[in-house]
Amino acid sequence: MNAYNGGRFAALLLVVLAAGCASPEIRAAGADKEQEARLARGEVLTSSTTDPLTKANLGIVTGVIDYPVEQVWAVVSDYDRFSRFIPLMKESQVVSHEGTMATVRVLWDNANLPISFIPISIQYWSHLRIKTYPRTYFAEFQQIEGNLKRAEGTFLLEPFPDAAGKRSRVVISIVFQIGDILDLGARGFFERIMPYYVTNMRRHLTTLDPSTAETRPWAQVPQVDMQKQIDALSDIDDVLR
Repeated sequence: MNAYNGGRFAALLLVVLAAGCASPEIRAAGADKEQEARLARGEVLTSSTTDPLTKANLGIVTGVIDYPVEQVWAVVSDYDRFSRFIPLMKESQVVSHEGTMATVRVLWDNANLPISFIPISIQYWSHLRIKTYPRTYFAEFQQIEGNLKRAEGTFLLEPFPDAAGKRSRVVISIVFQIGDILDLGARGFFERIMPYYVTNMRRHLTTLDPSTAETRPWAQVPQVDMQKQIDALSDIDDVLR
């Protein structure tokens, strides 16, 4: 973990795990044979809770992907394509990238939140600071600007032991808080979307053709002026708050 946020985030997750809020079945180390067998069959294991002090949603999701770690890492570190597998993320765009540190501008779309008494859907935006550790296939991210109250988490990849390096275990931890009235129904929705981090990543990897970028599904996607959208969303956010 690095200084900018890793220590605090790791300590928070350790407290949650020690308190029994997150089941040990989703941890990469120490999983028993039955749990390993569930992962090997393709099950996605999740655990979540709500921080009683901050009301933030905390979750961990684990799954196995039928590609080597190097190929999965290429997806995790392809920030412009995050929306291909991260639930609710509508667009992503790299603002700056130097070495292992990047800033990525993203748009979140909460149109499907199950809050029937709210007649409008609201989009959210974030600038995420992402730090990667390529040697250990670990990445952490944190919102440094945006109209969500909190968005941070980690990605951890490792070879799955049953396939001689041809399959990967993915462990994703998330801390998420909207910060407005939509938080009233966010916990249940958060739990339902967590498995999609893994299933969407599986689907995304099957679309990749390493021979040429022109054959990839995103090749024809038009560019979006995200700054204009973010400015508009900021104006709406000022009114709502």
